[in-house]
Formats: sequence, C-alpha cells, structure tokens
Amino acid sequence: MKTVVSILLISAFFLACSGKGSSTNAACGVDNPIEDLAWLKAYVDETEDSSEELSRYFYVQKGIYNEETVFIFDNCCPFCSTIVPVYDCEGKSLGFLNDKVNRSEIKHTEIIYQPDNFACSTD
Repeated sequence: MKTVVSILLISAFFLACSGKGSSTNAACGVDNPIEDLAWLKAYVDETEDSSEELSRYFYVQKGIYNEETVFIFDNCCPFCSTIVPVYDCEGKSLGFLNDKVNRSEIKHTEIIYQPDNFACSTD
C-alpha cells in the first residue's frame, strides 16, 4: 500500500512540475491570450509589423482588477506623453490607468508581450 501511495505522490509531483496543461500566460479561458484572443493578436501583429521606432517601447501586461483579468497596453517611452488603456478579456476598454482604473488596484501583473527589440528595463 505504501508503494502505491508513493508512486501516486511521485507521479503527481512530476505532473505538477512539468507544467503541461498550464501556462503562466493563461487567462480569459485560453492558454495563450496573445495567440487565442483575436483582438489582442491583432494588436501584437500590428506592433510586430510596425516600422515605427517607438514600437520598441510598447508592451502588454496582464493583471487582475476587480477579480477579473485585464490587459494593460503600457510603454516606457522616455519622450512620449501617453495615456495607458486597460481592456477586459473581450477587448472592451475599461478606461485608462489613473483615470478610471487605479494602477495600485491591479494585482499580479506580468508582461505577456514585448517586441524583440524591447527597449525597457525589466528589472
């Protein structure tokens, strides 16, 4: 009996550590919102295809706001005067950071998209 329990525990440990079936980017009922949410993929594709020098400063974060997943279209542009929009899973605007959406109320933020030539420090 101890052998069976040990095998089950070891199997559960390896399955949990393998990360199969889960993703740190999973949100909105999909494993990869960048690929699986059409409105978000369109933004990323447009940014990737852009020849604008400024596109290297723009990135997308996901976080939790009012117990729902949100996407923050932020940037670290040192010479831009921008507003930062926040969207829900359907791509509906919730407003802008520090206008309708308080940045300090968004929890568990992580960058889920950044361009290959990303100019921001991630420290």
